[in-house]
Amino acid sequence: FEVHPGQAVAIVGGNGAGKTTILRLISQLIKHSRGYIQIDGYNTRDLNERSIRSHIGFVPQDPGLVHGLSIRDNLTYGLENDMNLEDVQGLCQQLGLDQHISRFTAGYDTLIGPGVDLSGGQRQLVALARVLLRRPPILLLDEPTSQLDNRAQDRVWQLLKAKGVTMLLTTHRLSFLSDVNEILVLEEGKIIERGSHDVLISGQTYYRDL
Repeated sequence: FEVHPGQAVAIVGGNGAGKTTILRLISQLIKHSRGYIQIDGYNTRDLNERSIRSHIGFVPQDPGLVHGLSIRDNLTYGLENDMNLEDVQGLCQQLGLDQHISRFTAGYDTLIGPGVDLSGGQRQLVALARVLLRRPPILLLDEPTSQLDNRAQDRVWQLLKAKGVTMLLTTHRLSFLSDVNEILVLEEGKIIERGSHDVLISGQTYYRDL
């Protein structure tokens, strides 16, 4: 399959269908032995890790935090250039994360460790912020808002769309699926259906039964 610049494409399927595996293959977290994956016409096998990281931002379904680092350092972890706090706070406000961080006495300087941790949804927001601060042109998102409430999920989606980047995501959220350019339906690692939400839901499809 092919994803054009600026498009949002969703991958759906049952458990074990291969949704996450596709994202991990594209991001080179898993090396592929057959076929090829291209980014802007370049085979990923010919690109080094730094080049891939500059093009791709990957957000896993259950992201972790680095204990012993502050919330700010977790947000900017892996950035090659220094990021001023105003820019970090501005993005966190857009994501709705700033209101959670401000509840800690030390705010963004709060150290992650015993007795100080963030919820699953808050960790997802940190992971999203960390990736967006890098400004990669391609986002790979594995159920990126699965632990957020409806309002927070919609806020994140509107922000992601406004960025105008290329997105490939796994999600079960109907409002996302009805808003992407194309949906790929997987079964046992193969694409068995593809199309828009309206087209797929209107027929006797595997997608409709998911």
